[in-house]
Amino acid sequence: MTTTVNYVFGAGVLSHSTGIVLNYEMDDFSTPTENTADKLPPAPANFIESNKRPLSSMTRIIVFKINF
Repeated sequence: MTTTVNYVFGAGVLSHSTGIVLNYEMDDFSTPTENTADKLPPAPANFIESNKRPLSSMTRIIVFKINF
């Protein structure tokens, strides 16, 4: 199992209505002047731009268990 919360409890925000800790996947993007949190060098194809998704192998999903 993997989670998308990311480093140190994600965004640090807990939804009061769902109890879900919100993720912080913005660090999966590259920036021109800094290495990523994983110490990877800047990658122009992965720079932050509108309508882009960060490089990641995870798909977000929420699974609910319904008791009958």
